[in-house]
Amino acid sequence: MQIAQRLGAAFVLGAVIAACGGSAATQGPAATQAGGGGGGGGSATQQPAATDAGNGGNGGNGGVVVDTSHGKAHIDIAGPASKSADLGFSPVLSHFGGTDETVVYFVATEGTEGALALTWSSGTFAAVFTSADITVSGSECTTANMKMDATSVSGSFDCPTNIVVLASGASSQNASFKGTFEARG
Repeated sequence: MQIAQRLGAAFVLGAVIAACGGSAATQGPAATQAGGGGGGGGSATQQPAATDAGNGGNGGNGGVVVDTSHGKAHIDIAGPASKSADLGFSPVLSHFGGTDETVVYFVATEGTEGALALTWSSGTFAAVFTSADITVSGSECTTANMKMDATSVSGSFDCPTNIVVLASGASSQNASFKGTFEARG
């Protein structure tokens, strides 16, 4: 039950982060943001609408550049919708507590949109990616090349059992959902 609650909390927070285009802590002042906002999404099977630099062209992130010096993640989703994204680690939203209580969040970087939450609770791993066009939650995942300590975590994951919800409201199960990550506090 605790894992389901944590996964639900991670899903909700991920949705909030995606809706906001990142956390307030990673957003620069308006004067440093390029152009007039992001280029928007598109359907689950389309790439985001192309924009030029004068229009903030980074897929809905409003011209915000996320610092990736503390880590990053790359995800690949295939199935009812295809998506690849490179995301930056958000230390302010994350907590390192070993395999019992670690939650790390990755948010949109320039050229992408969405958010990824990775959680470890009582030794169980779960991953949730949410964006304007797709949400994927994987609860039966395998991890590889895991390195975890009190201030960092890295490795890869593969979640063959998952739930996919498209922006249209249509849902499906078991798309390919995998990725790599590194995070340093």
